Amino acid sequence: MLTGSLLKLHQIKSYMEDGQTFEESLKSIRPPIFFKERNMLKSQIQCWSMQDIENTIETLRTLEVNLKKTAVGANEVFAVTLMQAQNN
Repeated sequence: MLTGSLLKLHQIKSYMEDGQTFEESLKSIRPPIFFKERNMLKSQIQCWSMQDIENTIETLRTLEVNLKKTAVGANEVFAVTLMQAQNN
């Protein structure tokens, strides 16, 4: 769910970097963004840089892979991934 939200942010930010307005970008997204989420999404777009979004998506993907391939508990894998992300 979190990765999906970040992917939407990435897509919208990409459209905006290509010259679309925020509203035009929202209209391009499928499935459409629920109207109650638009203001929150607009705030998030202003807070996150494209590089931060990409780094976070990569961290979450790494976390997912590590959770699926290890016998160690999820809390330990999450803690290690979080520490690695903070060091980068």
